[in-house]
Amino acid sequence: MKTKILIGIIVLTALSSLGRASDEKTSRQGFFVGFDLGGGGVHIGSPAANTGALLAGFKIGGGFNEKFLLMYEGASAATFRNDEAAGYASLLSGQFFLTDQFYVRPGLGFAVTSYKSGPSTITTSKAGLGLGFATGYELRLTKRFALSPEVKVDYARTNGHNNTAYGLSADLRWYF
Repeated sequence: MKTKILIGIIVLTALSSLGRASDEKTSRQGFFVGFDLGGGGVHIGSPAANTGALLAGFKIGGGFNEKFLLMYEGASAATFRNDEAAGYASLLSGQFFLTDQFYVRPGLGFAVTSYKSGPSTITTSKAGLGLGFATGYELRLTKRFALSPEVKVDYARTNGHNNTAYGLSADLRWYF
């Protein structure tokens, strides 16, 4: 475990120097599009379950300035072990850069969950509250492209049950 943490610190340090090397980067002000992919876990309120999950998302929005971005964020988490389950959220998110590269991104919107138990039984919830939070470190690799390792936590309150998805993801973004 200590070896994995040390390797992660070395990789992040090396990548952060790459991100700083791009002095002629495109401004964050204006249009951008991106997606993220990662892994983590989910806690599903009903039926109660904790399991690993694939995390994925899509973002489209605009930057008001170098420190604040406003976006539509589509977030999803899916698990394929035992009974399949998935959660989807449509969020309005604001990304705040606390430093030149480190950011936090809270979001608020709607979410649905879907469960498959057995070969043909699929239960989909009514839309409920969706909350999202992410924090990451933006590495500008080219003038218009950024890669950001992120820690994410998403919450959904659907059909009276609490559902969470959490994990690590890689956010890929293009600024125009």
